[in-house]
Amino acid sequence: MITQELYEKLYGVKTNKIENPITDTVAASPEVTPLLLPDPGRLNYTLFNLGSTVLYLAFTPDPSPTKGVYVSANGGYFSLDWKEDGILVCYPLYGISSGEVKVFLVGLKIFGD
Repeated sequence: MITQELYEKLYGVKTNKIENPITDTVAASPEVTPLLLPDPGRLNYTLFNLGSTVLYLAFTPDPSPTKGVYVSANGGYFSLDWKEDGILVCYPLYGISSGEVKVFLVGLKIFGD
């Protein structure tokens, strides 16, 4: 059984993979970078910080060190799954950093959604 079939059994629906749907780079502050649009069909995602500076994430378009989720440099990650985190996984996601940062974002959404 392949991984896709395992997820279909776990979630009870056919799924599609998402990978860096908008961009793979978070711009340097003060520019805010959209990383995910709102999507009621999204089931989960994990974002990895591949850069050498800290990344701040938020579900509103104003992330900052005082209003954001801290993602450490050099491999830090942030992950959401609807079974554990509920509707939050469907919200948009925005990022900001003190320097340009490469990210890798991967997840699943409902097939055809």
